[in-house]
Amino acid sequence: MTSDALHRLTKHSAIYALGPIAQKAIGFLLLPFVTAYIGSTANYGVVEMSAIVIAFGSQLLASTCSTG
Repeated sequence: MTSDALHRLTKHSAIYALGPIAQKAIGFLLLPFVTAYIGSTANYGVVEMSAIVIAFGSQLLASTCSTG
């Protein structure tokens, strides 16, 4: 009984440990495609500002819609 529980715990821990590693690996592999899509280094700031505006807008919309 305890060995079965220990086996399940080990399995679930391994899955949760591999998640961030897989996320970093996928991000690293997609880096050439993202930089090709963005274009020159002058566009990096524009992309980041767009992401910040979208994130801020979604938070603002979520807070105003939930209080309505």
